[in-house]
Amino acid sequence: MKKKNFEQVENVENVVTNEENLQNEQTDAQVAPEENEKELSVMTARDNDGNPIPAFPVSKGAKRDHRKTSVVYTVLAVVLHVLAYLPIVIGAAVLGVKCYNLVPYYGFWPFIGVILAGILGLVFMTVALVVGRKNSKSSIRTQTVKITIAFVCLTTVFGLILTYVFPDVIAMATQGTLYCEDLYYGGEAQAEKNASLERDFIMYNVLNGNLNMYNADGTIADHGDFSYATLSKRVEDDGTFVKYVNNDIQKSYLAYMNGYTGTNNTNNDEFIATYITPIKNNERKYELFEFIYNSYVLNDFDYAFYNTVERKAFALSVLDYVWTNFDYMGMLKEGFNNARLKKLFQDNYDSFNQDGYLTFDDPLLLYAQMSGRMTVPIILRLILNEGWTYTQSGFNGVADPVYTEDGNCLYQLYDPNLVEEYKAKGGTFEYKGTLTDQDGNTITVNYGFNEDGWMMFENGVTKRPLNWLVLDMLGDPMALATLDVAGLLSGLGVPADLLNNVLTMLPTLVDSLGGLLKEDLAEVIQAASAGGNLDIGLCFDDNGMLAINLLSKNVPYGMLGYMQATWVDSNNLLFAVINVVALRNWMVIFGAIGAVLVIGAGVLRAMGEKTRERTEDSRARIQTALLSE
Repeated sequence: MKKKNFEQVENVENVVTNEENLQNEQTDAQVAPEENEKELSVMTARDNDGNPIPAFPVSKGAKRDHRKTSVVYTVLAVVLHVLAYLPIVIGAAVLGVKCYNLVPYYGFWPFIGVILAGILGLVFMTVALVVGRKNSKSSIRTQTVKITIAFVCLTTVFGLILTYVFPDVIAMATQGTLYCEDLYYGGEAQAEKNASLERDFIMYNVLNGNLNMYNADGTIADHGDFSYATLSKRVEDDGTFVKYVNNDIQKSYLAYMNGYTGTNNTNNDEFIATYITPIKNNERKYELFEFIYNSYVLNDFDYAFYNTVERKAFALSVLDYVWTNFDYMGMLKEGFNNARLKKLFQDNYDSFNQDGYLTFDDPLLLYAQMSGRMTVPIILRLILNEGWTYTQSGFNGVADPVYTEDGNCLYQLYDPNLVEEYKAKGGTFEYKGTLTDQDGNTITVNYGFNEDGWMMFENGVTKRPLNWLVLDMLGDPMALATLDVAGLLSGLGVPADLLNNVLTMLPTLVDSLGGLLKEDLAEVIQAASAGGNLDIGLCFDDNGMLAINLLSKNVPYGMLGYMQATWVDSNNLLFAVINVVALRNWMVIFGAIGAVLVIGAGVLRAMGEKTRERTEDSRARIQTALLSE
């Protein structure tokens, strides 16, 4: 028993001695850490008698410090968490930037989807940090399950909400004219379309004079009249064109014509290559040229029936005048931040809505909007329907009708010819009214009332009720027919000499007949529709074909079709909707991919934890081996 007690005391002393040696070795390791890196092939221990006994081998890998590897796993896990959600934000941001470049004046609205994605991303990252905190009692496997569930809820579930709930909201907001299906995979195209509508509105109202520039007294400024009616005025002698009244237009026109060296005036290839092709490099300038040419020049009977370079030269002259004297690009960038443009649209849209769309209670209007259903009988039915108006006149002292802005929705339009007719009949401007100038300032302009009770402003502006027709609601011309006159006459066996004579005389013949047809049609429509306006479009197009169209008054009146105008009225919200709906696609797609990445991040975290444990265990074994020596 004494011997056994002695051995126990000796073992205690050995333990104390080993603890002292361990402290000394730790101190030495701080001074000279390289001395602790001894090449040990085995770990040893001693029995109660102090004799060494063999232990398990320690590999070279176990002897290395794996803490750096653990850090790499942790960093990779963080990267996977970020990559799980980051593509959703990037996808929304790309579309947001594209929308912003189209309509920079809408500020943050095109980025609503990005903002929403960012908020949800912050929620996800917060959940990941809280659930995966260092002192959490849950295992990494449990934490990964929780984080994955949170990610799926924030992506796939939200995407499903956008899929099944949002469509009804959009249809209601746009009066059933726009659906989610149009935005899921065509959001960028829809954004381009909506932005082009606003450019169209600006082009309409530059060329019809609604955006003319005024002096402080309300008169038209020098080089401030951009209406096509003014710029196209010609001086004629016995019906023969001599020159343009506007000197700038005349100079520009002569420059184009003198620079054209082609011998065949109907062969436009050289003229196009020389003057028109170069401006295609400026997308917005070329867009404005096409609008001037197609919407105005081809519908002007002075040019419509002459497929020659003269009408292209004139269109280029009008383009040069507007581009030089009107800050067109500045207006595109400012958009509805411009107080004058915003007020003009809102006032005219109110008239369009109240005295136009809401007066149509015929179900054929909706039927006509379906593809292929806009037929001539339906148009005639809708034109001949008896309409009504919200805007009502009052009476002056002698019981004449008077329309004022008090309680009425009047349409503002620059119509100097109508004002000149009013002057010629002895009209006076005894009242003072207000208009908004190009700087957004309110200016005072004198006005009077014509025989119909319309407000006639001294500077050429009018304010009046309008009677809208079905084509005005749709906003697009209706093509009736396109005829190959030369081919038709040739097919009828007309001799070549006679054919050439007929083709030479045809523009003059069609011009005369077209003018009579246009006037007669206008009178019939006005009588049948209580004052509605509709034009017939006749022209020889650039392919030499005789095109016949019914034209609404949207372009000269400066208003889009009703559906397009309704979109523009809420375009800031629509751009937000486009961005949010596009977010749904990214959430559905990357919701599945991101869930896999979140699980992968959990695997990396588990590997990092095991690596740290192995490192601590190997370090302990090595220290134990050192103590046993």
